[in-house]
Amino acid sequence: MGGDAVLVVQLGSRTTRESVLDQLGDSPCGVAPPTTGLSSVPRAAVLAVATAQVLPPDATSPRLLEDSWLDVLATRRATSPTIWRPTS
Repeated sequence: MGGDAVLVVQLGSRTTRESVLDQLGDSPCGVAPPTTGLSSVPRAAVLAVATAQVLPPDATSPRLLEDSWLDVLATRRATSPTIWRPTS
């Protein structure tokens, strides 16, 4: 597999999340929730890539973060255990 590619789409009245997902069709990819403001786009991109990285090998369509959050969390926990230390 090559590097990660990220598609950022500005949603509007004619470009809805559903229409973007329809256009992605049978492309296996990760999809982050919509953001509010440019400052949240980098985090959304990280979450979309993290979602794509946990796709099953036989994936045939886009997968939403909200449908994969547990897999993303488990993978991130396994690869970065220090970021999950309790703060007390």
